[in-house]
Amino acid sequence: FLQPFLFDDGACSAQLFFREMQAPSAVFMETVAREVGPLFDRFARLLAGHAGLSEPNAAIHQLAMGLQAMAHDYSMTRPMLDAFHPELLAGDPQLEQTCHRLADWGCALVAYERDKHTSR
Repeated sequence: FLQPFLFDDGACSAQLFFREMQAPSAVFMETVAREVGPLFDRFARLLAGHAGLSEPNAAIHQLAMGLQAMAHDYSMTRPMLDAFHPELLAGDPQLEQTCHRLADWGCALVAYERDKHTSR
């Protein structure tokens, strides 16, 4: 049982991470709250400012989560994406072009929230 943990095995680390995502332990949740929570809050405040809001609202928090989820999904599901559409990322091994595209989508979504906020 412990042998896979004795080696630097990225697949094993990913399996542990996915397990924690699906059935988080108390230690995982404490770590996420302490380490990731403040970064997420800063990201939401940054998006709120670009959307013309003084503080993030529920829509901005959802936007922050959605943008983070898109980036996470591209990196974590790359083997699956390569299996059914290998041409999509073939010329982008470090996902640099993909990151730029995700940032463009993020800007469009922030502009949507800004327009929605200013039209009220």
